[in-house]
Amino acid sequence: MASGKRIGAALPERRLPDGRLEILAIESSDPRWIAPKVDALCELVYRVRAIGSIAISLCQLAPTRVDGMLTLWRTRAVDVAAAQLIVRETGALVRFTAFDDPLGQPLDLVPHSPVVAARTPATLAQLAAIL
Repeated sequence: MASGKRIGAALPERRLPDGRLEILAIESSDPRWIAPKVDALCELVYRVRAIGSIAISLCQLAPTRVDGMLTLWRTRAVDVAAAQLIVRETGALVRFTAFDDPLGQPLDLVPHSPVVAARTPATLAQLAAIL
């Protein structure tokens, strides 16, 4: 951080009165991957942000600029290694859905699994279910 201050614990996730998340960051946003997930996304989230960088989108969860993040296609662990550390330091959760161990994805150049991230286990499970 430029200010030298830690991010610290972020705010809780934001939900609308109807239970939907306020903002979800989504990456790997090829329309062929989004189209089959639209109904599930509409039920779970109010707004979607596609920044165009998995690591930057994931880091937006740390200070609660977004309330969850997911990729709709396989991700390389090396592309989000630092970002997931930043997110985990604020108490949020990150999961590569193809692996039982949250840190189980090999740190190599092969895209193995989608990644989901959220502030709570319940939201993490909801996002993983979309995939």
